[in-house]
Amino acid sequence: MDEVWISACGELAPDEDDGIPALGHDGDPWPGFPEDANCTSPDQLTQAAHEIRGHGNDYFKAANYSQALEKYDKALRYARDEPEMEVQVLCYLNRSATHLRLGDAYQALLDAQMVLGVQAGHPKGLFRQAQAYVKLGQLGEAQDSLHEALRQQPDDKSIQQELRRVQAAIQKAKREEKRRCEAMFGGKLKSDREKRSEAEENAHKQRAVAREEASFEAAWQTALEEGSASVTE
Repeated sequence: MDEVWISACGELAPDEDDGIPALGHDGDPWPGFPEDANCTSPDQLTQAAHEIRGHGNDYFKAANYSQALEKYDKALRYARDEPEMEVQVLCYLNRSATHLRLGDAYQALLDAQMVLGVQAGHPKGLFRQAQAYVKLGQLGEAQDSLHEALRQQPDDKSIQQELRRVQAAIQKAKREEKRRCEAMFGGKLKSDREKRSEAEENAHKQRAVAREEASFEAAWQTALEEGSASVTE
């Protein structure tokens, strides 16, 4: 019987490429769900959530919003049992901004409200809520949110700028509504001052007419009396 030699039986040499790509082509080594991760403590899960969120931020900066959203969703799965909920708040804020970029104002509003449910009065949560309200056409609610955010952070330039923009939009909407009413009712809507001035002018005209009528009546009565006297004389 010939001697048989077995070689290259599948065992890899140290540092040899096995041909299987590493998890996450973007450098994210964490599996999709925390149950599949080799994490033995809540702190490890929180740290993983931080790292995954960081990858989401990279996608957001690159304007790859759908991938960013996936990372924020994944980070929230890892952070779901986080005691302080710090990562959760950050992920909801990031996810709200991402929904706004994707044109989903309703989901952006829900995520902003999740932040406010965890930390009432959170300035950035209020800011995101205001931005979502603007997209939904709820300018009054947006203004209220920004006023509260500004009360929390009075020197924040972004909040100040957004508030001015919303207030300008509210004034524009009022002007447009006035024009629609004028077109609908076929006349210029007068201000209270204009109405008072017009009422006073009408009253003045009525008094003048009354005086003229009284004067005419008196003259007519005098003429009648004089005519009567000339007949009886």
